Amino acid sequence: MAIPAPEGCQTRFLKVARYLQRTDPDLLPSPEPEGGFRSILEGSDPSTRYQLRAALAPGKLPVALALSENPRFEGSLTLIRIRCHTRRGELSLSPAELGVIHSYLRSAVPLLAHYLGDARPLRLTVFDSLPELELRPTSNRFSDANLLEGCRRLSASAGAGRAFLFLAPPSVVNADCDPAAGSTGYHAAGPVPYAYLPVAPGELSLRDLPDRFALALSHHLTELLCDPGADLAQLECCDPCAPNLRDASRNFFSAAGEYLGSGPARSAPQATAFFLQGFPRRPFLATAGLAHTDCGYAPPLAGGPP
Repeated sequence: MAIPAPEGCQTRFLKVARYLQRTDPDLLPSPEPEGGFRSILEGSDPSTRYQLRAALAPGKLPVALALSENPRFEGSLTLIRIRCHTRRGELSLSPAELGVIHSYLRSAVPLLAHYLGDARPLRLTVFDSLPELELRPTSNRFSDANLLEGCRRLSASAGAGRAFLFLAPPSVVNADCDPAAGSTGYHAAGPVPYAYLPVAPGELSLRDLPDRFALALSHHLTELLCDPGADLAQLECCDPCAPNLRDASRNFFSAAGEYLGSGPARSAPQATAFFLQGFPRRPFLATAGLAHTDCGYAPPLAGGPP
């Protein structure tokens, strides 16, 4: 038995890996193996195959059936620019690319605060400064262990109530989230909640209908806000509305934040300035492949449940 890394969201894969690090450290040591968690969890190593089968036997892992009403994240969201120093030179997103993503967050976060709030909108802010995480990998590859260590360093001076959003350029690869295998990112928890997003190549814009960053960012940010502890027993709330990238449900908005409608990318109204990935109405149930009508709706004006 093995756990193949799925296409799209890698959060559950990372949750299982972190759980096994705590419960079976002989199988998954800490720190993470240099080749990433998948080097063990995909079962290609004959020396760990029996141990892996035992660790993943029925009843061994918590089963996520729904997202409980645990406290949502509230605080400041900080974009972190990953800067990789490699033999080919320095690899990172440009200031212009970071500016587009930062502007997108400033438009998207107030709406997410209304979608996910209960009696009131969530208290969320977007941090103005853009800190950097410098990595010096032996090649252009790193792993989640580097991000976790970066969380420890950056959170020491950031203060309480922060969540980090790590942004990687197209030319570097996270061994735990390879875009070439269809991975779009994940969220996890260290000293603070954090998410990782590999930005796709091409020109960036707020509208982003080619899905270079906005679909993945809104997906993983929403799941981070709902499950800041990255609990294995918690459902990834956006996955039922994104069975694949092409058909993922989106909520479209004007530049003023007016809700314009919902549907796949091909149905975007002409006035669309940006979008959020859709997610099910609460309670979030573990139902796969929901219709666009189940995932697309306007944010509640008063911040209560949809």
